Amino acid sequence: MRTLDLVEILKSPPDRVSADGRALFWLPAPFNSGELWIGHFKGTGPWTRHVGGDALMHQLSGRAEVTLRAADGEHVATMIPGQVLRVPAGTWYRVHTADWAAQYGVTTAGTEHAEGDAAP
Repeated sequence: MRTLDLVEILKSPPDRVSADGRALFWLPAPFNSGELWIGHFKGTGPWTRHVGGDALMHQLSGRAEVTLRAADGEHVATMIPGQVLRVPAGTWYRVHTADWAAQYGVTTAGTEHAEGDAAP
């Protein structure tokens, strides 16, 4: 068993950076078949889904709007620091922030991304 110090992790270079530099991700540890991640980002991300299981995200700083595409249409969850959101397995979602925000969470294997304004 080991603990993770998120503050120390964020002092190291990110593991992934988007082409435009507006999304930085640290991947400090595997979690079951997926990974624990920490993200610092601004703007609108790609449509994403995790087919291997539910995803969990916790808002650390800033404000984020998470749009989920469900069978009955799109739903928007506004997240502020301290809030947690569970995204059901296979549900397409995208995150939008007007200013820099940070989240951490866990995802499963089988992540898919789709670019563009409309969800697949």
